[in-house]
Amino acid sequence: MTNRRCSRCKYFNRYYTKEIKAFQKTNFGWCSCARENVTNDFVCERFCMKLPAKRYSSILKFDLNGLLTELSEIRKLIEAESREYEDV
Repeated sequence: MTNRRCSRCKYFNRYYTKEIKAFQKTNFGWCSCARENVTNDFVCERFCMKLPAKRYSSILKFDLNGLLTELSEIRKLIEAESREYEDV
């Protein structure tokens, strides 16, 4: 048996309330298919599984590696330049 609750449907947009330090999930949301407010436990025939969020960790690691390489090269240039001024 599959879980076909609205909270797992791509048409469900949950409502949040603003608390003191963070936003908290509510048990209600907007169904863009039915065009009405529904509870997250509601089950309907238009259910369509929400796709998992993409993880961009490999892209992020690649970009950070490139930035760190550039920073290392800049540091080497600054150190070489400061050594030249010390010799003068």
